[in-house]
Amino acid sequence: MMEGDSTSGFTEQGVPPWMVTFADLMALMMTFFVLLYSYSKVDEEKYRAMVGSMASAFGGIQDTPSNSEDAIQGLEAGVVSKDGAEKKPIFDEQATRSASIDDASNQEKLYRKLKSGLVEELKAARVIVEREGDSVIIRFPEKVSFRSGSDSLTPDAIPLIHRVAGMVRDGDYTVTVAGHTDDLPITTERFRSNWELSAARAVSVAHQVLDTQQIPPEALQVSGFAAARPLVANDSAENRARNRRVEIIIEYQSTGLDDKQSPAPKNDAAATATSPTKAAP
Repeated sequence: MMEGDSTSGFTEQGVPPWMVTFADLMALMMTFFVLLYSYSKVDEEKYRAMVGSMASAFGGIQDTPSNSEDAIQGLEAGVVSKDGAEKKPIFDEQATRSASIDDASNQEKLYRKLKSGLVEELKAARVIVEREGDSVIIRFPEKVSFRSGSDSLTPDAIPLIHRVAGMVRDGDYTVTVAGHTDDLPITTERFRSNWELSAARAVSVAHQVLDTQQIPPEALQVSGFAAARPLVANDSAENRARNRRVEIIIEYQSTGLDDKQSPAPKNDAAATATSPTKAAP
């Protein structure tokens, strides 16, 4: 075979003719992928500058959460100020959930503390402790707290209220002292109706709670409900006696927010006194 014969498939230098085209193609493909890679990388400084510019134009924008692994740390969620600076998220779900758990734990601790610290009083039905939703309710029946038609506490009731208030210390809570009566009308020189009587009794208990200096005044509110919220139907002397009571309601905040919110009234007909220093008219 002669050198340079076309049947050999090689040039005079010994390189196949298709190799040049193949090499050019590989070079072009490598250049193409390098360009793709360079465009896929985000310039963080340019991104922050762009965000700051948009924030200035729109008066502050809110980023949406991103699950991307390439998301820039600190900009996944929250509010960006006008200068592009990062701010804390508006709503921290994990922190709120943790606060709710803490509130539930405080509620359970208080309930157990009251049950264990008032064993004799609970047996004698001088006080009743219950849990309802986010609240712990300490109920004082009229027979051991007040004389009939009076808002003056009995001597035995005062130290009991002091003991209860002394157990309520830790936690983010609102304390409501609520007075209740039965449905029998009352008219005396001091009280025109059950509304005034229930509110006055609640105020008397609130004063004793404040005297312990265990519960801050700003966490306390007083309500008089008369016969608007009976425990049982007022259809017998025994049931009416159960409905005549004063309750201390400790409501823990389940939202985890710092601002204390008063519980919403269950009945628009309820007479409420926001200060423990005077009864509802």
